[in-house]
Amino acid sequence: MSGVINEALVLLRACLPARPLLRALLTALLTGLLTAGCVSPAWDQHDYDLKAGATAETVAANLEMARLVVAHPHTAAYDKTVLTDVVDTLSSVNAQFGGIQPPVEPAGDLTDMTRQAEDMVQDLLFDQRGPGIDDRAKAAAGLEDLAKRLRAYAEAHQ
Repeated sequence: MSGVINEALVLLRACLPARPLLRALLTALLTGLLTAGCVSPAWDQHDYDLKAGATAETVAANLEMARLVVAHPHTAAYDKTVLTDVVDTLSSVNAQFGGIQPPVEPAGDLTDMTRQAEDMVQDLLFDQRGPGIDDRAKAAAGLEDLAKRLRAYAEAHQ
């Protein structure tokens, strides 16, 4: 699934380079569609693991969007819009996945990572709205590291 998400993001950036608002709206729509697999109840451990994997992949894809904005800034308004969309999506994913009742074994590590992702991007958004992001390279590396851990989690739970 990560290949599809990455291809969609690349296509989105290539098709709409001069329309940041439209790109942000389409990104939010794509993310919403990807998070739809995280909403229903888990019937057994395998189903729960699949939902956990889909959640991890969705969060990783959103972290990649945030990383691209941090590593390659555009206008302040565009960067704020994308980071706001990512925070909103991560908040929604956390709420949806948190509402799934695990049949046996809860995904504590995943919940910790998704909350960490939301907190990281929220902090970057506050910095972007204020004085700006101090160390963009360090922030981008932190987002990339967490995204890699989430993708590894997603691969293990397919």
